[in-house]
Formats: sequence, C-alpha cells, structure tokens
Amino acid sequence: MEKALDESESQGLVLDYMTKQNRPYSLINIFDNLHAAVKKPMLEKILDDLCEENKLRAKDFNKNKIYMLDQDQFKVTTAEMEELTKKMAEIRDEEK
Repeated sequence: MEKALDESESQGLVLDYMTKQNRPYSLINIFDNLHAAVKKPMLEKILDDLCEENKLRAKDFNKNKIYMLDQDQFKVTTAEMEELTKKMAEIRDEEK
C-alpha cells in the first residue's frame, strides 16, 4: 500500500503537473489525471493556495472553476520573441 502524500508533497505534485501540462483544467480533471494521488478536499485547498501565491489562476465558468498556470511568469521580450520566430522559420526551412 502506498504512503499518502502530505500537503507539501501534494502541492509540489500539483504544481509540477500544472507546469508540465500548461493548460487549463477543472478540479475534477486534475483529480482524475493525477489518478487520485491527492484527495479532492486537499486538492481544492492546494489549488486555492497556489492561486493565492500567484502560481495559478482560477476562472469561474458556470458552477466550475478552471485552473491554469499563471502565464505572467513567462515574460518574454519583443526581441526574444523575434529571435524565437526567426529560429522557428530556420527550422521549417531545414525540414523542407
């Protein structure tokens, strides 16, 4: 039988999952995708705590909350964006 994760370990697991996926999910989606590694009541508290820490954002849609990674942490300058666009064009040309 697996040892239950404490709140700190669970928070790390949830944040790591949300960072890797980098897309919006509902509480139920996250619970299912983590295969119930974190129980729903604890998961809801963790998600709310991560929102308070500005690591995640939450939007209310009807009766559901949708959680997503806070994109403000990925500040990209115009110069960096132009460089990335240039590299993508070069890679596309190489593939042709």
